[in-house]
Amino acid sequence: MQFNKKTIANNFNKAAQNYQNNAHLQQQVAQNLVQNHQNIIKNAKNILDLGSGSGFIAQLCQQQNLLNLQQNFINCDIAINMLKTTKQKSINCDIEFLPIKPDKIDLIISSLSFQWLNNFNQTLNQIHQILPKNGYFICAFLSKNTLKEIKFCCQQLNIPIKINNFLDPKQINCNFNNIKITTQTIKKNYNNVIELINSMKKIGAKYQNTTQSQSISPQQIRDLNNFYLQKFSYRSKIRSNWEISYIFAQKTNV
Repeated sequence: MQFNKKTIANNFNKAAQNYQNNAHLQQQVAQNLVQNHQNIIKNAKNILDLGSGSGFIAQLCQQQNLLNLQQNFINCDIAINMLKTTKQKSINCDIEFLPIKPDKIDLIISSLSFQWLNNFNQTLNQIHQILPKNGYFICAFLSKNTLKEIKFCCQQLNIPIKINNFLDPKQINCNFNNIKITTQTIKKNYNNVIELINSMKKIGAKYQNTTQSQSISPQQIRDLNNFYLQKFSYRSKIRSNWEISYIFAQKTNV
């Protein structure tokens, strides 16, 4: 499925005002990303955050005293309203088509935005081209087994809730010859299916092809919730796994 980027931008623009208060998973993953790469962030001269949202990465770097006055930090996001909530320099664009000249950015970072790409490997090659030799790319994205529980339940009950397909890290094939990919599973518990779905809608992380949309009855939602509880429950709540894949890459070849 090809994403309509105008739809994605509109969804995140609508969610921008309350994004900071609702994006709990996004904050957790951003914290992991910054915590694991402090030295690289400290030593970078020009940093570009792709899919920056409301600026979690920049905020965390400032809180942990990783940035200094000589560093240049740029937020980049497809949703202009997200960028309006940040204090750093910003670029409003689709990260698959970056208006950045080569050798200007020595660290590119991204947290939970690459699952919205139409061409993952092509975007990685674009980043490789932009970075100077020995430049770094660090990234976290939702991967293959994310939301597998609700997908399974919907398939078993033939309920037409559309859940995005997430990339299998094994499919990554790009120009970086120094690249390491690791995976982490974060378990989240929800009171019911509606709470799970709303947790995504509140931050704009929803995508529905209107030509394929179908109405879902209250009875179907109840059936889905009961089936989910039977198959994937934890202390009377439904459990959902969020699979996070992390990329660490350095451009050692030109």
